[in-house]
Amino acid sequence: MEVKYGLHPALGEHGERELVNLEKVDYPKGDVKAQVKHTARTLLECYNFHSLAEYNTLLELYNVTVYEVRGSVDGREYHGIMYGALDDNGQQVGTPFKSSKFGKAFGYEALQKKFAASAEKIKRDNLAERTRKEVINAMQGISTKEDFARRLKEADIEVVYRINSEGRLYGITFVDHTYRTVFNGSRLGKSFSANVFNELFNNPDADRERLIPLPEQE
Repeated sequence: MEVKYGLHPALGEHGERELVNLEKVDYPKGDVKAQVKHTARTLLECYNFHSLAEYNTLLELYNVTVYEVRGSVDGREYHGIMYGALDDNGQQVGTPFKSSKFGKAFGYEALQKKFAASAEKIKRDNLAERTRKEVINAMQGISTKEDFARRLKEADIEVVYRINSEGRLYGITFVDHTYRTVFNGSRLGKSFSANVFNELFNNPDADRERLIPLPEQE
């Protein structure tokens, strides 16, 4: 039922304790398969996200990566999901694992149902509003990437930057640990896209009055 309808069980005290005690995967520690599975399962049950990219951003905070592999067998296309461990520099280490090694709940079809169920819950419970409001507050008087991240951290929101070799910001994701939701910046609105923040961080002549939304009145 959980796999078919994209549901997950109520966490209860045991699940909450697992989330609170969740640590980064430590490859040298060994038993990597069990570490990766435990981390992926806990975050899959506890957080909401719309896509594989958002799920992967969340996993990377705990030294885990997930990605899709595609191919064809006898003319039939297939979509597979792979999980792997990362070191503290974000580099993949060891041999990745097929999702089938963990169970159906980690596979392609189950994840598609999870994304749909998360999107419905986020919309129904208006979960993006809290995150959007805190991001707007942190944008007031925005200066450096580090200062912006610090401000959001105070609101229990983690920001993840994607920066290319030229130093350009091309992706930004917000992980709201209070409401347990993950949002790519553009999903919150045009004012929160990577292009906007790239301007604010790197262009001293940026039109800040136009780019920075005004905070909502209490």
